[in-house]
Amino acid sequence: GHLVATGPQRRCARLKDPRLASIPPLNSVCRSGTSTHLIPLQHGSLAPAHLDADHVDAHASGSASRPAGERGGVPMPARPAQPEPFLRGVLYPATARTPYPRLPASELRRTPVDAVRSSQVPVGVRLELVGDARAVRIAYRSAADAGGRPDGAGHSFVAYRRGARIAQQQVTAGDGVVDLPLSGDPDHPVVVYLPEALQPTVIEVLGVGGEGRPAPRQPRWLAFGDAVTQGWLASSPSMAWPAVAGRKLGLDICNLGYAGTSGGLDPAVACRLADTPAEVVSLAVGSGVWDEAPRTPALLAEEVRTCVAVLRGAQPTTALVVLSPTLRPDAEETPNRAGATLADLRRAVEE
Repeated sequence: GHLVATGPQRRCARLKDPRLASIPPLNSVCRSGTSTHLIPLQHGSLAPAHLDADHVDAHASGSASRPAGERGGVPMPARPAQPEPFLRGVLYPATARTPYPRLPASELRRTPVDAVRSSQVPVGVRLELVGDARAVRIAYRSAADAGGRPDGAGHSFVAYRRGARIAQQQVTAGDGVVDLPLSGDPDHPVVVYLPEALQPTVIEVLGVGGEGRPAPRQPRWLAFGDAVTQGWLASSPSMAWPAVAGRKLGLDICNLGYAGTSGGLDPAVACRLADTPAEVVSLAVGSGVWDEAPRTPALLAEEVRTCVAVLRGAQPTTALVVLSPTLRPDAEETPNRAGATLADLRRAVEE
């Protein structure tokens, strides 16, 4: 596509798509809803939101945070306000280092380092909008390319509507603006997944050539698990199984899968989930219970019972799904250090 200079260190990635031919350039007037916006081009127009140094990194300071919208939480650096109504899959306030953390700051000190790093990746975080806009314009910033995925995925904004991918644009770290052409029924939401490897902060979301307004909120689904739930080996972030299921079922998926964990069910995790209102909660037991932190069938069964009891006590009407470990040929009939095969552990979960 074309690379349009918009000031010092500003980039606008524009797709080679005929649907964008009539869309005004970045320094023109755009319409979003009933308001008209003039996108400024001067240096600093997309400047990062101020981060309060007094609240830098709760892992070091010990400050606590609460789920977004809960009163009484410790103040944290705010994300830009304009995109917030469009954001989905976000539970916790920003920290100085992570715009869309997937763990509360109060949990970082007692969480394994690998899981903390995974929680900084905005897995499942997305924008959702409706309206007759012909494109959505997204301004973002990204300090660096964190990489991390084994297949190099996670470097594109990807848009879906009614389960079909309608646009995709690869981007790079830095400050930039991307236009994604939109098509399909304007009454159905567009879901835009972030380039999670860049760990970006969304600065502004605008409908171009028509109205683009935040989509209605959908029922919340908390999906807890390990790397499989995170989508570590999925072909793209939008193809992680919770993302696919969330689109199909019309759920606001909050992905709480963390690569680097053993796949077990910690009662402390159940308490955190129990304190977070949701319509659906899923607990995916990973294959790490066979090797990384070996369990016996009796121990694993008791972990599952305890977590279910904690969740049921706090949310008696919430739909609760427990997933047993997926197939792993090398572990199915091979005893682990505690003497249990993965088949034994799967039966313990399912029974």
